[in-house]
Amino acid sequence: MQITTQSEWMKAQKHAVVVGPSNHFDVIQTQSETSIFFSLGTDGVLYATKEVQANSIGWTREDLSSGLSSRFNGSSVVAKSFAVSQNSVTGMWDLVVAVTAGGSDHLFISQGNNYAVDITTPPTIAWSNIPFDGDGTTPDTTKIQIADVFVLNSPKAGSTCMVDIWRAPGTNNALDRYYILSGHSPQWNKHLLAIDLDAGSIDCTLGQRSKDTVPGIYTFGSIDGQTELIYAPMRNVFRPTNPPAPARLTVPAGTSAMSSAIDQNGHSALFISSPEGLAVFPSTAQGDGATSTVCITGPLVSGATELQAYTVGLITSVWGRNAQGGLFYATCPAGHEASSSAWSTPVVLVPEVQNFAFYAGLATNSHTVFAHVAGEEMIELDQDPVTSNWRQRTIMLPGTDVNDMVEFNSYTTRIEVIDDNKVAQPNVDMTITAVSPVPVYVDDVYFILNPTTPLSFKTDGNGSVTIIQQTDSIAAVCYNITLTGTSASAVLVDPTSKVMQKLQAIQTGSDLASVNVADSSGTTKPLLPASVSNDNRDAAAQAIKQFSDIGKGLNPDGTPSSGSSVAKAASVSPVRTASSNEHIFSLAIDKAAEPGKALTFYPSDSPAVTDKVANHAMSKLSVGDSVSGGLVKVGDFFKMLGNAIVSGLQTLEVRLVDGLHYVFATIEGTLYHALLDCVSAIVSAVEWVFQQVEIFIEELIAWLGFLLMWKDIVRTHSVMKNAIKQYVKKTFDEIATAEERISNAFDSLEQNLNAWTDVADPGISIGSYTGSKDPDDGSSSPQSHWGVNQARSNMDNASLSQDNSVLGSLETILEDLEALVVNEVDDIKDMVTQIKTQIIDQYSSLTPIQIVKRIIGIVGDLLLKTAKNVIVKVLDIIRAIGDTVLNILDAPIDIPIISPMYKFFADADLSVLDLAVLILSIPATIMYKIAVGSSPFPDNDTTSSLINADSFQALQNLATPDATSHTTMPMAFVRQADVIGDSTPDIPKPVAPTDGVGAVIYRVFAIITRFFGAVTAWVGQIVQDVKFAVHKIAPGSKPAKVWTIVGAANAVIAALPSIVNAFAPNQSEADEWETIMRDTVTGLTILRTLVGETSVGDNETFQKAAPFMDVFLQLAMIPPPIGNIVSAVHDNRAVDSDYVGLAGTFMARFCWIMNPISMAIDDMPELELGLFAAANVCAVLQGILLLASASLFADNK
Repeated sequence: MQITTQSEWMKAQKHAVVVGPSNHFDVIQTQSETSIFFSLGTDGVLYATKEVQANSIGWTREDLSSGLSSRFNGSSVVAKSFAVSQNSVTGMWDLVVAVTAGGSDHLFISQGNNYAVDITTPPTIAWSNIPFDGDGTTPDTTKIQIADVFVLNSPKAGSTCMVDIWRAPGTNNALDRYYILSGHSPQWNKHLLAIDLDAGSIDCTLGQRSKDTVPGIYTFGSIDGQTELIYAPMRNVFRPTNPPAPARLTVPAGTSAMSSAIDQNGHSALFISSPEGLAVFPSTAQGDGATSTVCITGPLVSGATELQAYTVGLITSVWGRNAQGGLFYATCPAGHEASSSAWSTPVVLVPEVQNFAFYAGLATNSHTVFAHVAGEEMIELDQDPVTSNWRQRTIMLPGTDVNDMVEFNSYTTRIEVIDDNKVAQPNVDMTITAVSPVPVYVDDVYFILNPTTPLSFKTDGNGSVTIIQQTDSIAAVCYNITLTGTSASAVLVDPTSKVMQKLQAIQTGSDLASVNVADSSGTTKPLLPASVSNDNRDAAAQAIKQFSDIGKGLNPDGTPSSGSSVAKAASVSPVRTASSNEHIFSLAIDKAAEPGKALTFYPSDSPAVTDKVANHAMSKLSVGDSVSGGLVKVGDFFKMLGNAIVSGLQTLEVRLVDGLHYVFATIEGTLYHALLDCVSAIVSAVEWVFQQVEIFIEELIAWLGFLLMWKDIVRTHSVMKNAIKQYVKKTFDEIATAEERISNAFDSLEQNLNAWTDVADPGISIGSYTGSKDPDDGSSSPQSHWGVNQARSNMDNASLSQDNSVLGSLETILEDLEALVVNEVDDIKDMVTQIKTQIIDQYSSLTPIQIVKRIIGIVGDLLLKTAKNVIVKVLDIIRAIGDTVLNILDAPIDIPIISPMYKFFADADLSVLDLAVLILSIPATIMYKIAVGSSPFPDNDTTSSLINADSFQALQNLATPDATSHTTMPMAFVRQADVIGDSTPDIPKPVAPTDGVGAVIYRVFAIITRFFGAVTAWVGQIVQDVKFAVHKIAPGSKPAKVWTIVGAANAVIAALPSIVNAFAPNQSEADEWETIMRDTVTGLTILRTLVGETSVGDNETFQKAAPFMDVFLQLAMIPPPIGNIVSAVHDNRAVDSDYVGLAGTFMARFCWIMNPISMAIDDMPELELGLFAAANVCAVLQGILLLASASLFADNK
């Protein structure tokens, strides 16, 4: 077995809603560095939104406060404030909440929560009520009004909680402060510091100085009417009845924010923000009158209005919102907070935020930050610990309405396991790791892949596993895939490989100018806006080429080629003297220049570069200079470069220093540089260059990725839907004469069976046909499987509106039917066993003609003896229930993602038939375009006529070719665009101008219906997997109605290859039986399928007989294609597509025989499982062979 993969940069959708901003929020981490996001909703509820693996969305939200109403005799509870703190050494965390209930505020605490919680379940909170008992009062007798709560879980002191309450409830002015000793008496202890605190004018944070024995609280703001910063221990340890000694810390004028960071010893460094920048009070320098030490200066950090600091392991991080609203951060080695040279150069990641919360990974030190950005959006940013690339995404929760949908950009990778004959293998175990930690959806279930812990998965019924990696840029994380139980090496999968190939093709500005992109409606335009001059275009193309060339020398798995750039940027003292320093190229940006001159590219040998960039420090670098000052992580560099704050950027320069490529830029007067050591850095650079010529992510996806062409898809859907509906209607209208026609056909069949065994055989095995499968035919691409995967993922949330009641009694007919098929059960078991052992198990070495000979010998007697009688009973059932069956396909269905998208693009509500046809039209249209080079049904009058034809006869009139042209000119030689005016690009085909519109339409139908027939195998096996799983749990049970009715609709569509034969020219009188049998049995099979979705399908007798009824209908559908190939061979007009199509048709018949029988023989479990597995193989082969037949037919083979 071997692994094949295909990846596309494309849109993905989830049935979800985006979490909006909250009044207040904070975040902690689990042991696996997933997030628990706490927020206070506008509805007065404290929520915990946890990142959860093995979940459809990846996030669950729990209401943590409403359940407290049980503590107050069911009175409503409103959460008004909360605080959470996580120990940076143990990971244990504490949570405190203030709620209002019964006219008073109440305090609840949850302490010592374990961060090593189950990654697949939401957090469980055990609340302890802390009734107010301060000032000598009896618990719960005094009403209080809580102003704020504070909590700290530190490595030294453990859990600390302090609470501010209004001194006079309802006045909202002076505050009293208490520290909480849970389990003591009293629990509320007054903080005895003799200062007046004014509500709404102070900022507080907990901490502990290095020599103190208890924690304390920093208070900044209006204190006793003056702006002060005071630290006070929680209590006086030595004289508990006396106030603790405060320390008034000296702050510069204009100080605007503060935050403390607790180190591994439990001691706190206090950071403050001032107009000059950031300053720190180390934990050892916080005595009375102490002054701060400036650690970071500059406009990017000065005047910060909010700060948050955190020390984890060896790293201290400070994040803040600067005076312009930008979110910045900087880091330094823990213990060196007061050393300005130890700090990384600050970077701004988001240009404007309202508020934020972050953590640094306890194991990786990488950052995750949640931010309320401008407007009403909450985002999560997390930094790849290997590459330093930043990922941005929204937080999603499961949708509740069918129209709830979140769309995002993704790299979607479809992994397929195939055997030596290129046949997909279902139920194969594999393990997957990622080069760096990355959240993904594997088969639509959320997981976090990482480099060290392989996760196990199994291929589905179609032999595949699909991974969706959300991305907001060109960059992506690579995977390593290993088949379980094999010695084969892991297969490296780079989701960006296809994108990178296209980027590397850009060598000149002309290459860039030649690129056109299409939107989802098919409207095309140049990639480059008209406003971009040739000079700017050429400069951008040269820069893209240079970056692409650098990328070719980097590790293909995306890891840094010279050691982690993260480690380099975090180094305490990265003093590295360069022995060589060479200018590679520069891209100068001048926004004020005259139109067309904004970009200038300077190659390595350009004499103008020194003059042009002489005012930039980077131009003065020479041998012997240090390259460490201003060094930042490359992910930080390009994240910042994309912000509006760097609008003054004048030059981006790449230099080769000691054999390593560095990129330089001066931002706000500071020289920044980063190491270009990984592929994500290269694609970030390329993406930034595109932005300079007004090409943004949506245009790049349209060019480098894939957009579904919905107008083409909807037209295919509309044509095929009408063909099916008109055929079903035609079949029902012909019920009155069906019995006589089928009887005559069976009489002719008996005369032909023996004559078919001596047909000539070209000798090409099925294994040869499958082994020559084109990997680029579109069948394995993620986009072709989009609709099928969305249907599978969202079916359980679909709702169906259907009246399936049937009037009248069918008991006598059903009893006769049961008696008829019961007598044949043993023969049927023998027959399916022979089909499995003599054909399916040996398929790769058999030719289609050999299968003909074997199948005649296996099924001939049973077919002639019983099939006709069973079919007559089916006719009796259909006559008895009338036209109720015709309404089944029109039943409205609401299914997430698909229904709203169909409504948007087709401007219509979705029915069962719409759903089934739509999810097949997507891959069929894609594969048709690859095979033929154009859309199957262009937007013109001919297509409109096909969509609006009001009878099957009207369709036949449009699509039936002239008999002469059909027999003398192969349809593959008709160039579609020349006849029906297709304006989309196509692959030129030899033109046969004598062939009219009918011939072209017939050719289109002949190709597209084979694609449809192939794809019905994908859907059919998914439905059958669900049915079989339910059956194994409870024999005789059925899955939800939406599954069975969509399965029925898919079975109807599976008849399309047979339906299109009705468009063929009139056949000879000798072959009339073949046409009658094919047409009649196909129609009856469709109607019988629909009968099963009426109330008749719930009848116990019908359920017992139905599997065997299906077997005989499928047996009756085997002879017509055999007769067709025999005639073609005798007339010397059989070609490869005929043989392959015949083999695909056989596999379809075998699949539809095996599946129902596998669930009707509970007394033989081994055979039951064997038949189910055989049906799976047949479904896979059906898909491959019908796809091959369509492609061969398109190429006139």
